[in-house]
Amino acid sequence: MDTADHTDVSLPFADLASIPSWAIPQVKAVYDLGIIRGNAGADGNIYFNPNGSLTRAEAMTIIGRAQPRGYSESELPFGDAGSTPGWALPYVRSLVGQGAVGGSGGKLLPNDTITCAQVAKILCLLY
Repeated sequence: MDTADHTDVSLPFADLASIPSWAIPQVKAVYDLGIIRGNAGADGNIYFNPNGSLTRAEAMTIIGRAQPRGYSESELPFGDAGSTPGWALPYVRSLVGQGAVGGSGGKLLPNDTITCAQVAKILCLLY
């Protein structure tokens, strides 16, 4: 991705000063492309949380937003599918439909944190 196309992007994150300077060009690009939008804080501000962890639903949303559109969305055959945040559902359904996410023990665990190994597996199953 050519980050030069996104140099004029203004980031809305209240924790902008916490984002390492080496990452700013990439953060501007993924924000501008709608891949990462940040999280709303209780104070009404939007945060990037550069040192935070991701939930499985957040990671699936980011991966799903980075993909081309048009993949079919599968039903979620997991006992805890109802705990998937609404904003993540289209992306989670798409990744399940593509066979990149299969759950564990009949559960999706959308609000649990995700490991680097789990992200690597999803990415490898997509590509």
